[in-house]
Order: sequence, then C-alpha cells, then structure tokens
Amino acid sequence: MGLTHLVLIAAGVAAADQGALGSDWAEIWRALQGVHSGEVAAESLSGEWAELPPGVRSEVVRHHQAIWSGAQPLQIPCTVLPELEVGGAWAFALAISRGPALDQALLRAIEETPQGLLRPIYDRAVQETILHSAAAQAAPALQLAEALYGRSRSVWSAQNLALARTRAGAYGEAASLLEGFLLGELGAADRDLLGSIRALVLLGEGGHLRARASLGKALSRGGSDSGIVLGLLSLEIGHTGRSRALFRAALSRDPERPWAGRGWGLSMVPR
Repeated sequence: MGLTHLVLIAAGVAAADQGALGSDWAEIWRALQGVHSGEVAAESLSGEWAELPPGVRSEVVRHHQAIWSGAQPLQIPCTVLPELEVGGAWAFALAISRGPALDQALLRAIEETPQGLLRPIYDRAVQETILHSAAAQAAPALQLAEALYGRSRSVWSAQNLALARTRAGAYGEAASLLEGFLLGELGAADRDLLGSIRALVLLGEGGHLRARASLGKALSRGGSDSGIVLGLLSLEIGHTGRSRALFRAALSRDPERPWAGRGWGLSMVPR
C-alpha cells in the first residue's frame, strides 16, 4: 500500500484506531529516515501527509517536517510511548521531550536503527545519560549507557558507561570495564584518556595508592587530567610547591583548563 493510498484511508480514521495503520506507519518512518539519510528529497513528500490522523505519531511527523524546512520546533510532550512499528522509535527519540517515554524510545532506537542514522540517536542518548547521572537517577543512566556500549564497542561508549557506573557507585564494574578495554589495541590519546578515567574511578573508590600509580603513568605520557588530579591531591595534603608545579604544567599544555586554573589559584592562598 502506497503513501497516497494511506492518506485517503487515514483521513477517516479516529485517533484511537491508529494502531490499525501499523504497516503504513512503518512506510512513513522509512520515508522519514530516507530524508534524513539523503536518499529521499523532502519536497517529494510535502503533499503525501496532508491529512494524517490526529495523535502523537502525526505530531512526530510534523516535527520532522518542520526541521526539514529549517525551523527549530519544540520537542513534543509524550508521557506514554505508543506501540511503535520498526523505525518509529528512531523518529520518536529525536522528537519527543524528556521523560520515561524518551528513554524507552532511545533504548529501542539504539537497538534497531540502521548504522548510518545512529549518530543523532547516540548524541541524544549520551546527553540523557549525563542528565540522569547529574540528577542521581542511576537506573535510567545505566540502562542507556549499557545499551550504547552494547551497540558501539568504542572508546566514547566505554568512557560513557564507566562514568555512569562510577556515578552509580559501581566502582569495581567501572574499573573492570576500563581495564578490559585497555588490554585491546588503542591509540596513544585514547589509551591516555581511558587510563586517566580509570585512575579517577580508583580515586573515587577510595584507593589513593592505586589511583596515584595509575595517575603517575598517565602523567608520564602527558595526560593533563592526571596532572590536575595529582595537583589537587598534593594541595589537599599541604604540598603546595608540588601542586603548583603540576598545575603549571597542565596550564602550559592548555591554558583553558578550568580546574588547573582554579587549583593554581588555590595553591597561592596562604595556609
């Protein structure tokens, strides 16, 4: 059944009966994805969906159409995610506002979205992971981070999952993940990044001695984050000269490091 035929049927269908249009909604989601991937011209679909039935599905379609026209539409409120056809989770995950329905849409979209369309899904899922963690909402943060790592076994997803586990208090699991990843083939920058994060995980767990060893290794390879943390530890125990040297080294590599600047300032305060 084509999209034009869908419009003729949909015009007489009540919102409560939208589930009966499952196969045709799947066509719409495929068409939306085609526009986003550049395979379909948005102009070719401008008249196809003139009279969609009312409901949140149609609002999601209009949201995407507005983006094509260059607008910045508000995200759509959605308290309960409807039963979606393949492709629907992708469309909803990019259009609806924050809440449990968005988390559900993102989890399904991460699993089923074609690889070429995943980047904006990844971006929003990472953003939601960070927001959940900042709000001490460990369960949804971990769900999203685990799903991202399951789909993309990469440095960024390992970093994201390790941070989510750390903020949830699962220090051992975070450290194990990073240690396993560090056994693989990594570039120097990625190895330093994950090594520094591992050191911070160990530090958060309370293992100062283990953390210092890991931080020292990262520092010897030029890791600015490690120097900042070691500088703060030195400052904490009153070794202001050592902390000042560590902060100075970090600032010389990157003058925009905010924590290095703050630590440098603190090291100047009379004790």
